[in-house]
Order: sequence, then structure tokens, then C-alpha cells
Amino acid sequence: LFNSLQERYNVFAKEGDFEEMAKSQEEVVRLLKPDHPAVFTVLFATASMYLLRFQYSADIGDIEKAIEMFTEARSHPMASESMLAPLTGNLGNCYGHKYSLSKAVDDIDKSIEYSRQTLDLILPHDPNRPMMMSNIAGSLVMRYREKGDIADFDEAIAIRLEALENVPETHKFYPEILCKMGISFMYMFEHTQALEDIDKAISY
Repeated sequence: LFNSLQERYNVFAKEGDFEEMAKSQEEVVRLLKPDHPAVFTVLFATASMYLLRFQYSADIGDIEKAIEMFTEARSHPMASESMLAPLTGNLGNCYGHKYSLSKAVDDIDKSIEYSRQTLDLILPHDPNRPMMMSNIAGSLVMRYREKGDIADFDEAIAIRLEALENVPETHKFYPEILCKMGISFMYMFEHTQALEDIDKAISY
């Protein structure tokens, strides 16, 4: 039933299908013992569903549900070492999305915290590491704009420079990191009105 509903929702985006999928998954969690291996799989899948729907709905309720279920999955006995990085990374992304609506500093703080933990969990040569570093830098820039702490901005620039140094110009993430570097200096210019900052924004 779940797979059929998912297929129909993926094609037609019928809202009732999503609600029925979510209810069926939550019923599975309710019926099984908390430490049952299937509970972890259901929690992860359902959290991912809510995160995906948020990208279309922009409903804070969806992202809060995703956070709740990713958090529960992360503490489940079946959360293997190999799964900790994607779980933690998803929590960082979720709190970043939540901040975009709530503008609560606590949310951006948690986004940065979980994103840092994710970097510690992945290998130094992971192909996604440069983009993950750039995403942490983006969260630091957002916090800089919120709180005005120059240390956040300086750290964001240092992280993005390190990311650029570790990827070739032909890397798929290189143009995006460059673009985000330019945007960072544009935000800096909003605060400083310094010619040097807007010049740097243009140069990237």
C-alpha cells in the first residue's frame, strides 16, 4: 500500500496520498517494539518524506516533523556508524530550512552545530565535503547577518576558501562555491559599505 501511494504521490502530488503514507508509517512505528530494526528504516524514510514535501510546501510543520523523526532515528539502536553522517547532515539542513521561516537564532545555531558534526563524521576526501563546507559557511553568513558578529563572517570566508583549495576548477561544485563566496562579500558590503567588499563580491 505504501509503495503504491508513494508512486501516485510522486507522479500526481495528491495531498491525500501523502497524509495516508505518513499515517501508515507512523502506525508501523506504533505497532513495533521501539528497538525493532524496521522502526529505524521507517523513521528515516518518513522524515525524508517530510523534508521533501517541505521543499514544495514551505510549511514549518513539515520541517518540524522531519526534525522530530530524524532526531528519533539518530538515537535508534539501529543507527549504524555509516548512517550517522546522513542523519546528522539532514538535521543540519532541516534546522537551516526552519531558520529561513522562524528567523530564530537557536535554529541557525543548531544548523551550524549539526553541520560541523557531519564534517567530523565523513572522510576527508569525501566528494561531497567541499559543498558541505560551503553550506556551513552559508549558515555562518546568515548568523552574521542576524547577530553582526564578524567572527562568523571571517570563519565563513576561511571555510569557503579551504573548500575552493580542495576542488579543481572542473569540479561540479566549484562554480557554486565561487558564486556563494561572491554573495558573502555582497552581504558584508551591506554592513560595511566598503568599496573593497563590493569589489571582492564582483571578482568572484
